[in-house]
Amino acid sequence: MEQASSILAIRSKFDWDDVGTWTSLTKYLARDTQENSFQGSSALFNSHGNVVIANHRTIALCGIQNLIVVETPDSVLVCHQDSVQDVKKVLPLLPESLR
Repeated sequence: MEQASSILAIRSKFDWDDVGTWTSLTKYLARDTQENSFQGSSALFNSHGNVVIANHRTIALCGIQNLIVVETPDSVLVCHQDSVQDVKKVLPLLPESLR
């Protein structure tokens, strides 16, 4: 912002929430009795505290706890919630087309 030569600000009235992590997204997703948060089609059996985003396929979890599972048309991310900050370290390992 310091280097900007032209800045425009508009006054508005709305709530703001900087959803910066997958775990902070959970308050906007559906939630079941096992504290799984999900969007899209999922089948969750004996699983607890997971975040599941299924955009095109059904995600099935069985006996799984505290994972983040995100499905997109070209890839699937599976990460333990304790390691979510390390996801960026996986990027160099992916093919260029998926970065």
